[in-house]
Amino acid sequence: MKALLENDFPAHYGIGRKRQCVEIQTADETFDLMEQPDDFIVSYRTGAASFSNIEQNLLSVINYEQYLNKFDGTPMSDGKRRCDFIVSSVDNDLLLLFCEMTSSYEGVENLSLPIKDHDGNIVFPRGKYEKAEVQLFQTLDNILAVPTIATYAAGKQKRICLMSYVITHGAEHSAVEAFGRPRMSEAMEAGEDGAEVPCPSIEAFDFRYFRISHDYTFRLS
Repeated sequence: MKALLENDFPAHYGIGRKRQCVEIQTADETFDLMEQPDDFIVSYRTGAASFSNIEQNLLSVINYEQYLNKFDGTPMSDGKRRCDFIVSSVDNDLLLLFCEMTSSYEGVENLSLPIKDHDGNIVFPRGKYEKAEVQLFQTLDNILAVPTIATYAAGKQKRICLMSYVITHGAEHSAVEAFGRPRMSEAMEAGEDGAEVPCPSIEAFDFRYFRISHDYTFRLS
């Protein structure tokens, strides 16, 4: 995946310059991801998204947001929302996963609150849930326009888009609030598998869409 992003991706958009992806490979049975530039694979349960890799497949993890930011001012990047990370299996055709991480500091219900721009206009009526879907969709739309990357993706058995969310718990947060109850129920019922959520825009690319609370660990294999 790294070579495709560094070579085929900019070439498809007519960009002559190349930039390096920051990639870390791991075969750890469990690990976390954290939104930071370089050392973004961190110890299990210390980051913002937790994963289990029971079969200890060799995985490539690429900081995609950081990479695309290097192309600001080009058609490859401008106006394109992007997810945080790309996770793919290196030695087999098991997995290609796009991950977007987010958080709510005042309870799960606030993930649904509308997001406004600087002028006060509502840009995401369904809040961070909608924003994550858009970021993942536009990542797929941007990347899979490259024929070689589309072929690479089609060869993976599991093609997943994942929203992982961290909730700050506290006495002021009530799991029985109107918006909180179904979201907490979703997280608990889904557990380590995450909750598969219908999302036609993502499914159009033959990917499945999941949400998972960081209270749980997403199983990659």
